[in-house]
Parts: sequence; structure tokens; C-alpha cells
Amino acid sequence: MYHMLIVEDEPRQLRALVNIIRQFQPEITVSEAYDGQMALEFMEKHPVDVVITDIRMPNMDGMKLIEALHHQKSTAKIILLSGYGEFSYAQKAIKFGIFDYVVKPVSKDDIHKLLTKVEQAVRKERQERTDIENMSKKLDDTFPVYISYLLNKWIHGSIHDSEIQELGKAFMIRGSGITAVTEINKFEQFSSEHSHEGIENILQRILHLLKECSGQPAGQAFSFMMEGSRNKFIIIFGLKNNSPRYINEVTA
Repeated sequence: MYHMLIVEDEPRQLRALVNIIRQFQPEITVSEAYDGQMALEFMEKHPVDVVITDIRMPNMDGMKLIEALHHQKSTAKIILLSGYGEFSYAQKAIKFGIFDYVVKPVSKDDIHKLLTKVEQAVRKERQERTDIENMSKKLDDTFPVYISYLLNKWIHGSIHDSEIQELGKAFMIRGSGITAVTEINKFEQFSSEHSHEGIENILQRILHLLKECSGQPAGQAFSFMMEGSRNKFIIIFGLKNNSPRYINEVTA
């Protein structure tokens, strides 16, 4: 479900808190640390979703732990255990973006409410992360189609300045280059005969031939299918020099 780290230097209080948490949510992975330094060292090696920490502890207290996690930009949800006379610490901790704080002594009902709140927050956060990842994947899947659309607009002279800028971000080709239109006759037969290579490999062979004909070292290169045609491909590659030779005819 998720991983919780409890930071408490009093063994009896630590054990009682762990037992209550496991009673309400036995599926939670619960780890223990006895001071802030031990907690930081543990979190360097293990992913932790939630940290429950006391304030007063030896070596490194809860406030220093919270501050250190804040500077590390930790995504763990931090819950502070504070006494009645420690409200000023809680106020300071809130500035560091802690998830919640609980005033001691803590009852079973307090823990139950806290666990419910944490579980809802973790689930929501994970769902949002999943939604973002799915959306990013969809964008990645559709990006090549969109770029092909813009490239076709470019070769037909119907592209806008803003779209040219988008192409410029996608392809870092600057200066001179070569654009070749490749038409494959008897496309079905050609594809079948070279099925073991694939069309992409064939285009790479044509691109290699164009590089040899230009007599110059090539930079970035790419190819795409001409819109409305199954057998016409556009191959573009940039030249590292600024004065290319012009190719009148290429035969393969």
C-alpha cells in the first residue's frame, strides 16, 4: 500500500504507535528510526511515503529533520507529533509544508483519523501521477504524427511562422541541408521483397547514398511519408558545412 517511517526516541511510545497503526492498517509497511539522522540515512536507501516524527530527540531533532527533508525536496508526507507546550514548533513546521501535526498524548481515534486522511491523500497523489504519466504517453504517441503533419505543411508551403518554430524545437537543423523526394514504384512488390529489412532500413540506405553524393559530412537527418501518398518519402539531412554541392540526380 505505502511505506511509513516513524521517528521517535522513546521505545515505549514508538512501540505503542507502531502497534496502533498496524492494528488499523496492517497492510502498511512501517519502519522505525530513533532520531532524525537515522531517519535521513534510512530514507537515502528506502522510498518512504509518510514520515511521523516527534520533535524532541537526541542527535537530530524533529525540526531539523523536517528542515532537511524540505531542502532535499522530499515528496514524503510529514506528520509532526508535538506536545501542548510545543505549538511554536508546529507553526514553524507548517512553513516547511508538513502534511499535518498531532498533539500528544495521541489517542487511537486520533491515529485512525490520521491514517484515513493520509491514505486518501496518497491514493489521490498516486492517481494524479498515473493520469499525468498516461497523458504524457499519449502525447508521446501522437507527437510523431503531429510533426509529420507540420513537415507536410512545410513542403507544400502552407506552414505558419509559429509552426515553423515548433519544428525548429523538434529538429535542431540549422544552415544548409538537402531535401530529397523518394518515390518507390511498385510499392507493394518492393515492400514484400524487402520485408526482412523494412522500409526504414531502405530509407537509411537511400540517405547514405545522398550523403555520399553531397561529399560533405552530414548532421541530423530524418524522413517522413508524404501526405496522401503511400510510396513517396521525404528525406532531409543537414550539412555541417555551409556550401553544399547540389545533386541533380541520384539513382539507386
